[in-house]
Amino acid sequence: MPTTKPQCLLLDTMVVLKLHESNLWSQLTSSCDIFLPSSVIRNEALFYNGENGEVVIIDLLHDAKNGAITEIAATANDLAVLATVFDVNTFKGLGDGEREAIALINQNVLPKALFCTSDGAAIQAIVMMGRSDSATSFETLLKVNRINLPKNLEFWFKEDYFKKRIREGQVNLASGIGITEAYRQQMLGLKPKRRKK
Repeated sequence: MPTTKPQCLLLDTMVVLKLHESNLWSQLTSSCDIFLPSSVIRNEALFYNGENGEVVIIDLLHDAKNGAITEIAATANDLAVLATVFDVNTFKGLGDGEREAIALINQNVLPKALFCTSDGAAIQAIVMMGRSDSATSFETLLKVNRINLPKNLEFWFKEDYFKKRIREGQVNLASGIGITEAYRQQMLGLKPKRRKK
């Protein structure tokens, strides 16, 4: 019997909140190795609104201390390198948790991890870095792990939405929208344009 969990996951804030709201958090953490960016643990996924509108506190630091999840932080250098990939609007358009996760993916810190996000800009960004194989939708994540989907699942958690954003990211990459020209040329294997004398 294997002693390691079958899947390594890097999750964003919206996914963490949805798992808690749907009472699926412990089911996923018991079947997968979960990594969360520090910004998600310490600043973003702190609470959600319960069924009756009550505030439900999430203690991810407790989960990290007990080994249910692993906290991982992007360095200032990881984020600086990421800033050379995307133009200013794309970089700033990512939430802190998504930006940190994408910086970690860009630096190949967790080479076997799948990034699960429902954020359209983050999905596009992953594709624009040429790393669409490193991401998955919330819907697919649950199906692969044989976890029942929550009722009335919002469209941004579904595979169709994920695929739509993947296609948009592919168009952005091909046309150079949202990324620096130097990075686009690198991704497409083009030679940099020479300056005219």
